[in-house]
Parts: sequence; structure tokens; C-alpha cells
Amino acid sequence: LSVQVNTLEDALRDYFAPEKLEGVFNDATRQEGKASRIVQIAKPPKVLILHLKRFRFDGATAHKVVKKIGYPPLLQLEEGFLAPSFAQTGQRSYTLTAVVSHHGTKLHSGHYTVHVRQPTGDWIRLDDQKVERATESQVLGELQTAYLLLYQQATQATP
Repeated sequence: LSVQVNTLEDALRDYFAPEKLEGVFNDATRQEGKASRIVQIAKPPKVLILHLKRFRFDGATAHKVVKKIGYPPLLQLEEGFLAPSFAQTGQRSYTLTAVVSHHGTKLHSGHYTVHVRQPTGDWIRLDDQKVERATESQVLGELQTAYLLLYQQATQATP
């Protein structure tokens, strides 16, 4: 999670941005050429699982990245994130259905909890054997601990 990334949307724009490739050699012309790499979603999935990289490595040591990253209850994928054959279909909306959070400061230790949206639209929090109701504001408040975000493709029936 770079310094410029403060929201999930920022992270997605950064991930899907065209990347200039250096040192590309054209066999036909025997010269170095210009090239770029573009990542796009070939077909929008029914469930979109996004992993926030909360750990960074510097040599042999791993450190937890404790940074607030905002994420929306309804995610709209930008047209450029999808392959051209699907960019115009309108299937770009996703509803947040679960948030897995990592609590702790180390890679090899800590504790995981999960918030899950029920079919009724209500949220619950699972913490080991403890299950309790949660509000959407509590779910969206896991800014420093959210590790996995699960979004389900929005339909007319999705709350």
C-alpha cells in the first residue's frame, strides 16, 4: 500500500494503470522499443476478492503496514479495469459482503475476525466462537485492519 493510496479505489487505479516496460528488445528491428503492460479483468466475477497487502518486507524482516484504507459498501469498477468485451455490459457494481481483518503487529501472529453481510442486509461479526451483530459503520471502520474484502456482483435483489 503506497503513500498515495488512501482508498480501495486509489489502490485499484494504481493496480490497473498501464505500466511502462523498460529494456524491451524488438527482434525484427534489433532495437530497443517501447512497450507497456495493461492488466484488465477478462470477465467480471460474481464474487470479487480483494487482498490488501498489509505486510511489507525489507530484507529478512516483515512489517505490518498499519495504514487507513477506506473502502465503500458499493464498489463501482471503472470501465478501464475491464476487458473491452465486458466494459460496456454494465456489470460493474459490487456490494461489500465480507471483511476479514487482521489484528496484531506481526506476520506470524495476530488474530483474525470477519464481518459478514447476512441475506437480510444486516451485518454480523465473527470472532472465534463469539458471534454478534454489527453495524455497517463498524464494518466500514476497520480501516487499519481490513485484510480481505469480498464483494458480490450487485443485482436487483442485493440489499
